[in-house]
Amino acid sequence: MSACGFDMAAEVIAIRMLSGLVRRAEPWTKIAIVGCLPGISPDILKTRFRGRITPIPPNALETLDRLIEAEVSISTIRNNINQPTSRVRGTVSCSPDFVPDRFTNLHESTSPARKAFTTLRRALSNLPTNRDVYDKWISRVHRVQNLLHFNKAEPWIPAIIVARGCEGSCTYCAIKKASGQLVSIPLTSVIRQAKMLFENEKQSIASLVAGDLGAYGQDIGSNICELLEGIFEIDAAFKLVLSDFNPEWLIKYSDRLRGILAKYQHKVDHLKLPVQSGSDRILHRMSRGYKRAELLEHIGALNREAPGLPISTHIMVGFPGESEEDFNQTVSLLDAVRFEYATVFKYSDRPGTPASAFPDKTPESIKRQRLRMLRKKLHIGRRPASGLASDD
Repeated sequence: MSACGFDMAAEVIAIRMLSGLVRRAEPWTKIAIVGCLPGISPDILKTRFRGRITPIPPNALETLDRLIEAEVSISTIRNNINQPTSRVRGTVSCSPDFVPDRFTNLHESTSPARKAFTTLRRALSNLPTNRDVYDKWISRVHRVQNLLHFNKAEPWIPAIIVARGCEGSCTYCAIKKASGQLVSIPLTSVIRQAKMLFENEKQSIASLVAGDLGAYGQDIGSNICELLEGIFEIDAAFKLVLSDFNPEWLIKYSDRLRGILAKYQHKVDHLKLPVQSGSDRILHRMSRGYKRAELLEHIGALNREAPGLPISTHIMVGFPGESEEDFNQTVSLLDAVRFEYATVFKYSDRPGTPASAFPDKTPESIKRQRLRMLRKKLHIGRRPASGLASDD
């Protein structure tokens, strides 16, 4: 089972699903937990399930080989494991991106997919859980509905893993604790994988996956510009999903990167730039590595030079010490920069992070209020492509 632990709501969802899995499983069943949660909260998993499961953090996947007595090491399996034909039998995911193959059309009211999502929403309303977890599931349903290309022939998006770990030191994030320092896959290997997908297998879309995509190559003498140029030059019709791209790399490689994205904007499905906040004071406390003025300058320039490029973002509300003025700065940033949609979530303490020790916590009631305000604003003022918000 793959389990996310980015925030508390994700952890609660994962543990509830895992509890149900353990209850239903035969005593002899081997249950392995992968994803970032085993690296973030291993003690909670071990204490809660008392040896019934095996937590496997991202930097110790070889443990899975021993657990299942694998004839083929997981490290040798090709990157695009998200294809239905290569998904390992018997696995379960609590990720919002896990979607059955039949969910291919949510736009027809009579389709099985549309009916399934309606049933899921009704079932969630009857769950004996707190409102935060319910809202999280509902928001994930909408994320799936809006972002995963259900109106296309291939709902599954192959993943090309280009790096693990990250270069950042964000004070709120525990994922680095789980995944470690940046380890980039050699440029030639990534391009070879992309050619296989786009030229040989005729895939029309793929997602470049990394903890921080923009940091690609910093550890091997390369960079994200070289990677994108190499892939975009492949002679095939395809699009890339560019997720988790810290804006600091757009700023660092601004002119070159804007030129690449403008030239190949027709080959980008969407670019996710998680700005997190519009307040310089909060950005500094988060250790994000950029300032509000830089966001306005460089994302604004990208909007102008690549008007057909869909850009999304992440916003965090309720970070420790966030004042009303800090929140208003974030709201005004969203007014000033053209994002196609935004994912909004509440701050929550994560184990071992610097922010978890900050004393000036934002009250939960204020966090909820700001989340509602931002969700309402994005819903009312959204642009045609979608102004999506959630507490993910």
